[in-house]
Amino acid sequence: MNSARRSLTALAVVALHALPLLGQWGVRAGLGWEQYTPRLDMHWALGVDRDVSGRTSIGLDLIGVLPALEPENMIASVDHGTDFITYTYVRKGIGAQYRSMYFLGGDTEGWYVATSVGFRSLVREMAEVRISAPDGYRDGPDRSTRALVFPVGVRVGLRSALDGFFQDAYIGVGHLLGSGNDALLDQAPYLIDKHRLKGLSVQVGYSFGVGW
Repeated sequence: MNSARRSLTALAVVALHALPLLGQWGVRAGLGWEQYTPRLDMHWALGVDRDVSGRTSIGLDLIGVLPALEPENMIASVDHGTDFITYTYVRKGIGAQYRSMYFLGGDTEGWYVATSVGFRSLVREMAEVRISAPDGYRDGPDRSTRALVFPVGVRVGLRSALDGFFQDAYIGVGHLLGSGNDALLDQAPYLIDKHRLKGLSVQVGYSFGVGW
């Protein structure tokens, strides 16, 4: 938790120092989907936008992973050697993301391309572990790990001007730096593929807000 707090503070300081004195402001809220594992996880986002020139804008978002809409889909079963194992996968997390947007038209609205960098502090758990072995049935140990990953990527989106009500929709792709250190997989080698951290990450999202 301390490392996540330090990362969030450092990212906020860098972003605030990058803000110029002039330009349009906007605040936003939205929902998005992002891949930390091969499955898409939903998250909420709260952020601020700042137009810094006639064709560029920057922003900083706070992001939190939402609970699964269908908890039954988080129950997994797998054959591991001579054992048959079932468990419930639980994940939660929080993070931040800085983005720099370049608009393809003549103003800070319409289609844009953007680069982004941030961090996610992910808590992943295996609960209710049940093991069916040739010599009988038993409960397995619960597992819980925290991973700090750093998504770096590009996105394409469509945003309206920061003048009153505005909207932003985007799709992006990136890489999760640090995803190769999967402590949960180290503790539980029977972790199924769709619950393992992956490097390639896809993002889809929609936000709305107010600008001035």
